[in-house]
Amino acid sequence: MNNAPSSSASSNSKRAAVIDVGSNSFLLVVGQACDGGPPQILSQDIRMPRLAQGMQAGGLIQEDALERGVQCMGELLGGAAEFGLGASQVRVVATAALRRAKNGREVAAQLEQACGCSVEILSGEEEARLSHLAVAMGDSQTLAVDVGGGSTEVVWAAGTERKSLDLGALTLTERFDGKGLSRPDSFAAARAWARAQFSELPENLGGDHPLALIGGSAVNLGCLVLALDRFDHTQADRVWASTSGILSLAEDLWLEDLASRRSRPIEADRASFLPAGLLCLGSALDALGVPGGWTRTVGLAHGLLGELLD
Repeated sequence: MNNAPSSSASSNSKRAAVIDVGSNSFLLVVGQACDGGPPQILSQDIRMPRLAQGMQAGGLIQEDALERGVQCMGELLGGAAEFGLGASQVRVVATAALRRAKNGREVAAQLEQACGCSVEILSGEEEARLSHLAVAMGDSQTLAVDVGGGSTEVVWAAGTERKSLDLGALTLTERFDGKGLSRPDSFAAARAWARAQFSELPENLGGDHPLALIGGSAVNLGCLVLALDRFDHTQADRVWASTSGILSLAEDLWLEDLASRRSRPIEADRASFLPAGLLCLGSALDALGVPGGWTRTVGLAHGLLGELLD
């Protein structure tokens, strides 16, 4: 996902940039203030260093993952520089991977030293609040399900209440894929385990309010539901996906090989763990007892950007 700089942007307008350091991906969002309205998004760019890859075993971010992270961070900071924003002016925030890793603070310090930026590790509560802020869809009681690489967050009550579960697209993949089971058996095992984890959700959260699906898996889900010719994140906002349809897609992709997955309208770099991401989304909705939700192409970074430019 990469949007080119906007030629219509005024250099006199206030600008800001946010980098969201996730377990799978790093996302850069650059925007500028608009009078009387939400920020104008000037550019979005994403990299997938898979920072949390291999973290399941010992709880540590691996050296090769950190090296990938440094490279990706440098590339994204270069993108912000095209809009006149130096590394020290970019707000860099990290979520589940650095929050939970035993060496999370050390990794943050190494990213800071290598890239010249400041890295803030958000609390789960702040992450939930900012994500919810971006997807409220005109209803402060919107329920949000945010599936990342290392965790799934369910947020409600105007962003003041949350439940965080230690399963995401990457962690679920590492736990069940390639463990000597057949594809059908590994999916069944992953489905049963995810169902058990999501049984921890409070009851009766669904209600009559909108339900927003957040994160890279949700964006790819939108493209799959629309049956696009190719992945295009700009088309994937506010696409309705049914709970049963999400679980069916999760199973279909889990049973496919990588080449078959990559022939679909998804991000090629996400093909190895997208089935697990969809399984997390579908399992969460199933546990909530809701018929489906709306995919969103905004999230934490957009919520924070809006605050910075307010």
